[in-house]
Formats: sequence, C-alpha cells, structure tokens
Amino acid sequence: MKTILKKEETLIVFQGNTDRLFDYFVRDATDGEFLNYVELKGTAQEGMKEEDLEKCDFLSGIVGIPIFSERFVEKSSYFLNQECMFYPIEIKCKNRVKTFYLTKINCYQEWIDYDSSGFRILVDGSKMLTKPIVTKVFDNEFYLTRDTITKSRWAASEKLKKFVEEHKLNVEFEIVR
Repeated sequence: MKTILKKEETLIVFQGNTDRLFDYFVRDATDGEFLNYVELKGTAQEGMKEEDLEKCDFLSGIVGIPIFSERFVEKSSYFLNQECMFYPIEIKCKNRVKTFYLTKINCYQEWIDYDSSGFRILVDGSKMLTKPIVTKVFDNEFYLTRDTITKSRWAASEKLKKFVEEHKLNVEFEIVR
C-alpha cells in the first residue's frame, strides 16, 4: 500500500521516541505499555498540504508503520480488528490537525523469497533488504500481513484491495513480485 500523493516530502515524522514506536509496532520487542501514557503525534513534511489530510486514507511514516485515516478504520475495523490494533495519532499539517491511526499488524506469513530478493550491503557488512521478491502464494485468509523474518515489510491481500475499491477509499497499491 502507498499514499495517493505524488509529490516529494510527504512522509509523517513522529514526535518523541521513534525507537519505542519501532520496537513495538515493527519488532514486537515491547508490550506497548508506554502507549497508555503518551499522546501520539506526527507532523507532515513540507510537501504535504492541509487538504491532503482530508483526501488521503493512507499515509507513509518515516519508520514504516502503516498510518490509516479515521474513515478507513471506521469502515474496516469490523474485520481488521482480528489482525490489527489501531492507535490514534494526531497528524499536523501546516495549521490543520487530523486524527489518523498507527496500525500494528499482528498477522504473519513467510512471503519473501530471500534467495531472489535484492539487498544492499551496509558498512558493518550486514544486509538490508531493498527489493523483496515474492514467490510464495499468499493464503487469502488475511487482509494485512507482515513477513515473519523482515517484520518491517508488510503486504495487503487482494481482499483488502477489493474492499478499498468498493468503498472508494483513497489508497494505492504497489505490486510486489
């Protein structure tokens, strides 16, 4: 999934400790207890306009955590609540503030073919996945899923894509091969 915005500098920058957000939402390294004591806030980069907040149902954050609009969550929560947890976040763009939801995906599948995928070698010699290749067939029992190995990579099913199209939600989909 990706935002419908076709311009540069439209990522959401989270305020506060992004390590804790990443540890909970992506790495599953914490229990998320800190979320009971913080107010989640984010700021749009300078390329986003105030009216973009009204038309987007998905925003991209700098840490790779899915951010969905209130409209998207209201329409999909009856089935996505089984796979995801939603946390309200105030997104500020210029002078406008709007509620969106950070999403923790709790469904996992092994779907990346690591032998065929592209990697970048980092300074310390470790590899970072840059171009995942999907060769495994997804089961259609999910809407959103994360890879079991690279938890920062997640995918949407055809069922979710169809739901988005039927409800005319403003989300785009990337095809990963």
